[in-house]
Amino acid sequence: GYMDFCYVYNRGNANYYCKFWIWDPESKSFTESPDLGEVSMPQFNNDLKVVKGYWRSSAASNETRYYKYIDGKLTCVRYLEMGDPDSEGMQTLRVEDYVDGKSVEVFREKALLTTDYEGEVYDRFFLWLDINYHGE
Repeated sequence: GYMDFCYVYNRGNANYYCKFWIWDPESKSFTESPDLGEVSMPQFNNDLKVVKGYWRSSAASNETRYYKYIDGKLTCVRYLEMGDPDSEGMQTLRVEDYVDGKSVEVFREKALLTTDYEGEVYDRFFLWLDINYHGE
């Protein structure tokens, strides 16, 4: 068979986006996947059937998203956000999970921003980077 392929078409200082071309055996040609092209800095985990995207907007602020194909549509099943710190240096950390067909906030806490993201709040937040973790 033919291998799917991608190439970087948009690259910034931190983020990049790719065009993905998926082999369609029925038409015997490659077809662009616009959904995958919207995922910043994509990483694929074939074992879990998950696509992970990462987007950074500043030195402290970033988003991590996990996607799965549900009913043939690329769907965000987990969203993690580390927001910009407020005037007192407090950073809001949020997690949303896809539950019963919709995105639901499952974690929200504030932490004093440190250079190494140290402390119990960050420790609890980073547990959510494991797609198999559900707040146990």
